[in-house]
Amino acid sequence: MVVPKNGNGLKMNTIIPSKMENIKTIFQSGQENASKFENISELIALLETTEKEFRPVAYEGAAMTLALKNFSSGDSILNWKNFLDSSKKYACQIYIGMGWAVGQEKRSSLPFIEELDKNMQFRIWDGCGYFDGIFRQRQTIKGQNRLEYISEKNYTAYDEGLGRSIWYICKGDETKASEMIQQFSVERHADLWRGLGI
Repeated sequence: MVVPKNGNGLKMNTIIPSKMENIKTIFQSGQENASKFENISELIALLETTEKEFRPVAYEGAAMTLALKNFSSGDSILNWKNFLDSSKKYACQIYIGMGWAVGQEKRSSLPFIEELDKNMQFRIWDGCGYFDGIFRQRQTIKGQNRLEYISEKNYTAYDEGLGRSIWYICKGDETKASEMIQQFSVERHADLWRGLGI
């Protein structure tokens, strides 16, 4: 197999971009499935048919949709919480999915947050950073801004998510990712690099 090279003569990994495309498809499938099913057990049964390597991504997409559905009917997160309680081994991804929903809505007020595991709340803000990095690149990557709905106490988690989005945006090209991170202020580098590593 011939491995292509980037502009610096370094070998590029062609597996990473193809896996990223697969991840995108599976995330969207998780979202779609959650929009169709009212019964959490049936939804989980369907998500469990996803290829094992990428199954957590399906849970993340489903969690985003369930959170958005809950938000549209008020501040109760009952369906999302039932999903979490029934799928504890994917708790990290389910919290990140909540973060995608919070990011999409730019919600600064989360009255339900005290009901949630304090150790996992970090993942919500990580999910916000990832969402904003993907869908609000002009503000967050090019402009290096944290959006106004993020409070200072959540900057570390938010920047970690932003770092994860940089890896995705750069399609796994570490040279491009490094150059992008270098544009940020030095005090943000550690969190961005940690996210990229994740």
